[in-house]
Amino acid sequence: MAFSPLIDELIESLRCLPGVGRKS
Repeated sequence: MAFSPLIDELIESLRCLPGVGRKS
């Protein structure tokens, strides 16, 4: 459901962040 492959990778990076990553 990514707008584009680059955006998808960016989202993955954001998820890796301690504050942004919402890992339940």
